[in-house]
Amino acid sequence: MSSDIGDERLSSDSDLGALEYILDRQVTDKQMGIIKSLGGHMWRQFGRCLGFTDEDVTEIESRFPTDGNREKLHQILRRWKSRYGEKATLRKMLDACDHQDVDIKGVVVSKLRQQLRKQ
Repeated sequence: MSSDIGDERLSSDSDLGALEYILDRQVTDKQMGIIKSLGGHMWRQFGRCLGFTDEDVTEIESRFPTDGNREKLHQILRRWKSRYGEKATLRKMLDACDHQDVDIKGVVVSKLRQQLRKQ
């Protein structure tokens, strides 16, 4: 069994090793999709924990006023990935949010593990 959550296919037999590998690679569109699938209701807080200012968050809100929160979360993630390039890893993202009131790290890691086991 294997998973394509990372850039390469990984064996689910070494769940922890695969997860560590994924955490240290540049975040992929599929991984961002997993984060978006958790719901966008915390997109503002998530943006702030990733280093976006209140002005950045307000600008996204004003540019996408009729779009749902998932689209706004998508914009936050897209801009964050663009800002950090190859250094935009899941570990960097989750560590940033681990120090905030956004309870996302455990949820994302759990979701990634589920995906690894499914495929």
